[in-house]
Amino acid sequence: NLKRNGYAESTITTYSYLIKILSRRGGNLNDPDSIKDVIAMQENWSRGRKGNACKAYSLYLKMNGLTWQNPKYKAVEKLPFIPAEEEIDSLIAGCATQMSTFLQMLKETGARRCEAFNLTWTDIDFVSNTVRITPEKGSRPRIFKMSDRLTRMLNCLPKKSGRIWVYKNVFYLGKGFRRMRKQITQKLGNPRLLQIHFHTLRHWK
Repeated sequence: NLKRNGYAESTITTYSYLIKILSRRGGNLNDPDSIKDVIAMQENWSRGRKGNACKAYSLYLKMNGLTWQNPKYKAVEKLPFIPAEEEIDSLIAGCATQMSTFLQMLKETGARRCEAFNLTWTDIDFVSNTVRITPEKGSRPRIFKMSDRLTRMLNCLPKKSGRIWVYKNVFYLGKGFRRMRKQITQKLGNPRLLQIHFHTLRHWK
C-alpha cells in the first residue's frame, strides 16, 4: 500500500522496521494506548525517532481503518556532525570489501543510502569511470566521475547478478555497518566514529 502511494523504498523499510520493533517491545498494535506507552519508554530514542515511530504507526492504523491521538515528538534541530576526512577513510579502510566500497561510493557521490543501494552494474561506466545516480525524494538524476580508487574497489566485487551489493535490503546493510563501525571504533579508540552514519557522508560531501 505504501509503495502504491508513492512512498520511497527507504521510508517503507524504516516504517516497517519500526512497527516490528514496537510489537517486539510489548506494544499491542490494535491498542494505540499500548503503543504510546512503548514509544514513551524508549529512553535511547531521540525525539525525531519517536516521531518517526508515531508516523509509522499512524500509517499502520490508516491501512486498517483506525485512528489515534498522535503524540507530538518534534525533533530538535541541530547542526549535523561532520567528521574529518581521515576519520571517514579510517572507517572505510577497516570495513569488509562490500561495505568499504559502498562507503567510498557515498563519500564520492554524496548519494542517499537507497540511491547508492539501488545501483546496478549498468549504472557504472568503466570506460569513462562514471556512475549514474537515479534519484529519490525529489532529487535530480546525477552523474559523477569516480576516482581510480573507487573504480578499483568496484572491479574487485563479484558480478554474479545485475545488483552490485550482496545485502538483501538496506536494513541488513545498516546492521552490518553498525557492527563493523563498533569494532573499528574499539580498535582505533576513537568514539567519534560512532557518530558517522550513511547520511553523514552526504553532509560531509
